[in-house]
Amino acid sequence: MAHKLHIIFLLAGMIVLGSIGTSAVASDKSAKLLDLATKEFGSLSKAEQKFFRAQTNGTMADYTTGDDQKDSVDNAEWWDTTRVLRATRIAWLCRDPQASILVSDKGIQVRGVRIDEGFDVEESKITFLLYFEKCSFKDKINLRNAEIKSLYLIGTHTASIQANGLIVEKDCFLRDGFKAEGEVSLLRAKIGGDLDCSSGQFIDSAATALSGDGLKVEGAVFLYNGFNAEGEVSLRFANIGLNLECDNGVFINKGGTAIDCEGSTVKGDVFLRDDIKVEGKMDFFAATVDGYFHWRNVSDSSKASLDLRSAKLASLLDDQRSWPETGKLYLDGLMYNEISEYAPMEYHQRIDWLHRQPDSPFHPQPYEQLATVLRKSGHDDDATEILIQMQKDRGRLANPVWYQWPWYHIFGPVIAFGYRPWRSFWYAIGFISLGSIFFGIGYRKGLVVAAREKSEGYPKFNALVYSLDVFAPLIDLYQADYYLPQGKFLRFYHWFQIIAGWVLTTLLAVGLSGLVVS
Repeated sequence: MAHKLHIIFLLAGMIVLGSIGTSAVASDKSAKLLDLATKEFGSLSKAEQKFFRAQTNGTMADYTTGDDQKDSVDNAEWWDTTRVLRATRIAWLCRDPQASILVSDKGIQVRGVRIDEGFDVEESKITFLLYFEKCSFKDKINLRNAEIKSLYLIGTHTASIQANGLIVEKDCFLRDGFKAEGEVSLLRAKIGGDLDCSSGQFIDSAATALSGDGLKVEGAVFLYNGFNAEGEVSLRFANIGLNLECDNGVFINKGGTAIDCEGSTVKGDVFLRDDIKVEGKMDFFAATVDGYFHWRNVSDSSKASLDLRSAKLASLLDDQRSWPETGKLYLDGLMYNEISEYAPMEYHQRIDWLHRQPDSPFHPQPYEQLATVLRKSGHDDDATEILIQMQKDRGRLANPVWYQWPWYHIFGPVIAFGYRPWRSFWYAIGFISLGSIFFGIGYRKGLVVAAREKSEGYPKFNALVYSLDVFAPLIDLYQADYYLPQGKFLRFYHWFQIIAGWVLTTLLAVGLSGLVVS
């Protein structure tokens, strides 16, 4: 028992000594860093001394008072000198090799301070994270071509941020009350984790609020849950490893593009739903989405336009209420493998969807793509109706030349433009039935007479068979050649039915051959 107690006391002593040793090392680092900073900048303010000490011992440099109103970043302009740092001090700590090696592995952590002057670490390689919570950067931030382990601007207000070519090893968080008044530029930046801008505000209504052209994100991009952009959000030719989530976000760029994802690639899903508010164009021209493209529960679709031209989607999940107004939906070249079972599937709904496109120029591809997807889903009849509507709309919108007019407005509809050639059979029955009535009445009134002198074996007149013989070409039922109508009306109708017979029979033959459809 005594032996065990001896071991316990020995271990406890080692822990205490280790703690004291660690504290001594941290204290030594603090003293060394303060000495370096004093040599670099001269006398340091109390706020600066507090900042440098915290970064060596791995603690948060916390300048908050506990009073929510006083600590509000909106009131940063009135914070006194005990809550003010100069950006040059922080930048020096990031860039100076002797100083940066003294920063703990927890990185730079600051809360509730105003940072005056511009923060410039362009082309710096920063081996630790930068964490600023509820801080205020009064001038622009320059991170061009810098390398950072992680970047967290949580609830922090800034001016413009220039971070073109920035490399972030892990996550980049601009969220939870983050506010930038000026462009946040991440052109060609690379982020190894997520880009999380949830509940962030990006304000540059005269230009681009968030610029991420050529951005590469290994994780997801979150522009949701209170995200607010006044100005364009540009992610042209961006590459996103997981989802692009914009649920419940606000994207306002009146008269311009709200989100520009031209040529972008999203390996996961795109979420544009749950009361998302859009004023402007949602541009996904030539974008590739390997998962679902959600366009549902849009707050007010009348203020949005959606451009999906030449885009490639694995699956489309939308709702009719969220479809843009007529003339504000662009679908030419859009390819998708399926329409979700939770999206509108009936052909008359999807025809309404197609009719939201601009009338001119007319594009057949959206109809053909939709028909292909419906047929793959087992909706063959709906697919056929879509193709029939395509021909109707082509005749209405494509301004066909004069000699095509009869096909689109008379002959084509008779056989459903070749997709339902048997429809001509019902027209034939109508003509034959109507003819049997007219010719029957005419015979009883002496207006249908024998074409030659009657003799033994002369065919007896039958109104139905006579009408069929007149209508059907290339067959002889021993009626049409033996009786002739008299009077202007019957003669005219007789000629008309002969012509109709030739036309409908030809249409039936052509329709059955498949030549019209092909």
